[in-house]
Amino acid sequence: MFVTKELQLLQQFRNNLNLVCGEEIFPVNFRYTKEAEEKINRYANEKTNGKIVQLVNNIDPLTEILLVSYIYFKAGWEKQFDRKYTKQRDFFVDKNTVIKVPMMFRMGMFKYGYDRQLSSTVVQMDYKGGATAFFVLPDRGQMQKLEKGLSCQVLFKWRKLVSKRLVELYLPKFNLSETYELKGLLNRMGIIDLFTDKADLSGITGTPRHRVSEAIHKAMVKVHESGTEAAAGPVTIFGDDAPEPA
Repeated sequence: MFVTKELQLLQQFRNNLNLVCGEEIFPVNFRYTKEAEEKINRYANEKTNGKIVQLVNNIDPLTEILLVSYIYFKAGWEKQFDRKYTKQRDFFVDKNTVIKVPMMFRMGMFKYGYDRQLSSTVVQMDYKGGATAFFVLPDRGQMQKLEKGLSCQVLFKWRKLVSKRLVELYLPKFNLSETYELKGLLNRMGIIDLFTDKADLSGITGTPRHRVSEAIHKAMVKVHESGTEAAAGPVTIFGDDAPEPA
């Protein structure tokens, strides 16, 4: 958490912050936006092992609190792909678009199944250390059906659905990154007051004058022959509702 130097946080809030994610509170002067952005981006860069380089930009100089959380994941496949079999092959983006991508290949025993309800083929791939990834291929024209049907319950179902079979597995090698503005999404979920002067965040400083002005989520994932590397950095920016002095 990055906090303007003049702001005093309640001790109970500090205790809760420490309990949930470990207390890391850094004083910063948001009015010097360039220096503040450099400090925050350097923190995100270090915590995600260089995978998220520019977490914030164009910070409002009236910002008083900026909350950053991060996730970093790196693991190798239990069954790695041989680089010599990676070749440019067709990838079907949709029924009208086909592009060439580096496609990895491995033949072996994989946990495989078919979800009839979602019209999709499922392959479970295990990482060293116990983590698991599911790769899902919907039948032609069934992508929206798959997207609408995804849930935590479906993931648990897939773990029971798959069984070991001999599979010729073709998997794209890819590197994706994206930035999401969460305010609109949260509004559609019914979280509205948090972004208005109706918000009561007095549990942070003892006064209800703050509200969330912006919520951003940055994420990246890289899948290659040896394994997967992924990082995410959600950012929540708190503004001050109090009028500026004349």
